[in-house]
Amino acid sequence: MAKISRREETFSNDNWKENLPSIESFVRAGFFCAGIDNSVTCFYCNGSLHKWGPNDNPMIEHARWFPHCTYAKHLCGNQLYQRIQTSKKKLILAENKINKDQLTRLVKSRLDLPIVEHLRSQYSLAIIKRCIEDQFKIKNDDFQTDIDLTMACSILQKQIDIIQGSSDNLIIPSEYQQLFDSSSQSLKQSLGECCICLTEEKQLACMPCGHLCACVPCGYALSSCPICRQQIQCFMRISS
Repeated sequence: MAKISRREETFSNDNWKENLPSIESFVRAGFFCAGIDNSVTCFYCNGSLHKWGPNDNPMIEHARWFPHCTYAKHLCGNQLYQRIQTSKKKLILAENKINKDQLTRLVKSRLDLPIVEHLRSQYSLAIIKRCIEDQFKIKNDDFQTDIDLTMACSILQKQIDIIQGSSDNLIIPSEYQQLFDSSSQSLKQSLGECCICLTEEKQLACMPCGHLCACVPCGYALSSCPICRQQIQCFMRISS
């Protein structure tokens, strides 16, 4: 079926409906007719597709659903191929994304848990809700353990404390570095050891999520934040 002429022979104008993409477009995309309804199969990767619409592009659909097919990749060219894969990822994320009503129900159901009742003695309800919401928004999943939720609340509270500071004080430039160093040291001491090795001191905050989670050696091995799983773009180092 590698020859275009052989693939063309598998299609029949009598049973190939007019409201489907042209036979030529299927053949060029590497497909031959599988003989069942409007199913087609790639001669190279053996991938099959069916239920075609009149506006579908066989070449694009081939690359979208069979991204590892070298024939489809070369046919599209690298630039178009990358756009197709990016579009597919966005579509999958959109389909899997928790909608607002689902998120509200999920968060509400978690607020009755014993760990939440315990945490309310240390953190505001708004802090706890925000951590639970962010976990579902970013990871589409719940916290695996009570410790994970506790750590998330602690980190968020510390971030808010550092950003907001004290409303009673004005910070002048000459005092800013001293305040930052003091806050950073306090933050490190309260959060303790690296989340990965559990021995070294935490020194790296993941960006853009801001979670302080790892020592410098362990940070080199991370591609996503171990707390919220958001992709890491860079690190901010908290110096001792």
